[in-house]
Formats: sequence, C-alpha cells, structure tokens
Amino acid sequence: MKRIVLFFLVLSPFFATSQFETKADYLHGVMLRGKIYAGPTASENQFGLLWTLGGEVRFFKHHSIGVDWVSFRNSYEQESLSPMGYYENNGTYNVKIRKYALIDYRFYFPVSGTPVMPYINVLCKMGNQNEWFNDDVDPDIIIPYSYSTKFKEYGFAIGSHFGFKKTRMGADISLGVIRAYRSIRYGQQYVQDSDWKPHMRVNLYFNLFRVRKRGQWN
Repeated sequence: MKRIVLFFLVLSPFFATSQFETKADYLHGVMLRGKIYAGPTASENQFGLLWTLGGEVRFFKHHSIGVDWVSFRNSYEQESLSPMGYYENNGTYNVKIRKYALIDYRFYFPVSGTPVMPYINVLCKMGNQNEWFNDDVDPDIIIPYSYSTKFKEYGFAIGSHFGFKKTRMGADISLGVIRAYRSIRYGQQYVQDSDWKPHMRVNLYFNLFRVRKRGQWN
C-alpha cells in the first residue's frame, strides 16, 4: 500500500489538467499497456521480477477488450551466521515462476474535463505456476521439493485511468476479487482446490492511435 501511495505522490504533477482521455479520439482507439519491475517484494529477503505486456481496444465510447501476458519470478534465500562470523546461505531457498494470459472486458465512465476515467471490468486469467524449494530441516538432510500448478481465475474489479499531463500516457489502477481454480501436481499426486482472493493491478498505458469511421470527429 505504501508503494501505491508513493506512486501517486511522484506522478501527481502529471495528472492535473490533462483532458485527452475524454476526447473522442481516444474513446475509440488502441492502447498498449504494461509494466516492468525488478526489486524486493513485500516479504523479507525476497526478490521479484515482474513484467506485463498487452493491448486494449476501445469501441462505442464506453467499452473495451484487452489481452495481457504476465510473467512473475520470485526468489528467496535464507541466511544464517556462519562459524566465521559472517552470514551465508544455509541451504534454504524458494523459487517461484508464475506465467499467465489475462483477458478482460471494461466499461468506462468518462468524466468530462478531467484526466480520470473510472471503469468496471470482468477478467479471466489462465496459466501455470512452478515452484522449487528446499527446507533446511536438518543440517545433514537436504530434501528439495517442487510442484506445478495449472490455474484459471475469474473475477471482477473497479479501477480508473489517470492521464498524464499533455501526453498519451497514464496510470491504470484497479482493485477487485477473483475466484481461483487450481490443479496442483506434487510428485505423482494431483490436488484440486479453489478459493476467493483479492486482485490488484497497477499498469501504465499508452494510446497508440485512434480508430474511426470516415468523416467521424472532424
């Protein structure tokens, strides 16, 4: 949450007075959307690499269909104090790779004269997750584990575009809830499960060009 607040504080000077979001040129058009992040995650001693890339097509002023590809890698190593007095890896590690395609439909509510464009959307995620880990339960026993998961997730969210001043770019932030269905393979065993969980997305977008009929918006 602190990172989201900081994100707004840094970019807030770019939001004011931008009106391109409500122009007809961009209510019917094609957008590129995505982000890339590499750095520490919310969990201690963990490092993550996340990138998304996709596109969105707007039509009939209020509607859009979008498709994204998302890749996330998270790694963790546990350190302990060695007899020599310095910290080193004690054999405990965790590596998680999650990749999926996201498809969503959005209904926008243009706010005239502002860079803000709220929306509601429904979404679907389909992909897989692989995880490798080793728990150092005993100094003389090292047992590596791994499992793979295929999943489908369905949900809905509310969000908004925040246009940057005098550009075709902006921030895209949404919050919602999804229902996840998973098929987990652990060795030769398969487990099926499902649950509800929160959903959050923070992206950037860029309006590539407008799509219009001949003679429209002249």
